Amino acid sequence: SSTGGARDVTVYASASGSATCAGCFTYSGNLGFLAGSVIDGVSGAGLQNATVGFRQGTTVVASTSTSSTGAYTSPSIEVGTYDVVASATGYVSATILGAQVQANQTVTLENIPLVQSSSVPGAISGTVRDATNNQPINGATVELRAGINATTGTPTATTTTSSTGGYRFTSIAAGTYTVRTTATGYTDGVRTGTVVGNGEITGQDVIMSPIAATGQVRIVLTWGSTPSDLDVHLTGPTESGTRFHVYYANKGSLTSSPYASLDVDDTDGSGPETITIAQQLSGVYRYSVHDYSNRGSTSSTALALSSARVDLYVGSTRLKQFFVPNQPGTLWTVLELNGSTITAINTMTYESNPSVIPAPPVGTIAARALMPVPAAKAH
Repeated sequence: SSTGGARDVTVYASASGSATCAGCFTYSGNLGFLAGSVIDGVSGAGLQNATVGFRQGTTVVASTSTSSTGAYTSPSIEVGTYDVVASATGYVSATILGAQVQANQTVTLENIPLVQSSSVPGAISGTVRDATNNQPINGATVELRAGINATTGTPTATTTTSSTGGYRFTSIAAGTYTVRTTATGYTDGVRTGTVVGNGEITGQDVIMSPIAATGQVRIVLTWGSTPSDLDVHLTGPTESGTRFHVYYANKGSLTSSPYASLDVDDTDGSGPETITIAQQLSGVYRYSVHDYSNRGSTSSTALALSSARVDLYVGSTRLKQFFVPNQPGTLWTVLELNGSTITAINTMTYESNPSVIPAPPVGTIAARALMPVPAAKAH
């Protein structure tokens, strides 16, 4: 994990970019870094020696290769907007559109899944679901476009979800796509999808957040099929001056203190796990993701390989996205929220006891050991 250095701080009026891993490099001038992973779109395994190019317009400004785990970090590049192009022998190339380099920051991008080259088309399917109750959304419009973060322009294909929220596209060229959904009363939903030749990857679900009341904050976690159980944790100020801790063992309330609630607790992979803050009090709120499935490990990389993503909404707008860094750990401390200021923390540590997550890593080991361990979940 990393400590110190600059933080990615966003104020509601000017939200942009992604989470950071501050302090990982020495910065100089108006420069920054982009980091992420290239993975096999079927197995989720990291792809070694993939080429990653950082392009502005048609010019490749810089390039690098992935490590044995599929991880990459760009050379230092000027602040600006880049397309990130990943390619590997035997795979269809894929591009993240519009990645933002920020001064004195390392911006963590989402994983780039690649599928094997094929001249035979395939299919993609999934379910569109509500972030607050996990129920299917009937009649949502679903659009498919080539690339990652490809939300504008003419779609490759369009359909409408069924009464059970399902969608399916067939006869689609093998590759990596953006699945975008729209529905009345919801903020647009977006996910990265993959199509394999002569096959179909099912379960490529899209989670949509209902439009919240003005000023209300909603934070939604989604991930891949493994680990089966990731948990969200929110801590924050109370009217009495103490700190609350909302998580699976204490789900909170939207109508009384702490005015924050865990809407959905998912225990079988993919998510969503959703927390809504109905009313902010003065002070700092901290949001973390804990790998409950591997909580006893001191060497697990499952969280890093989970493709976990956090979306933060205020009212009807998705202001920020955060992507889990490719670092070992079972606790991802994602962000802090103070009024209208969002600060990316984006550190990875190990934690076995969910009840101590309110204030990592405050306190001695002995004091932390005395804190109660919640009862095991019923699955």
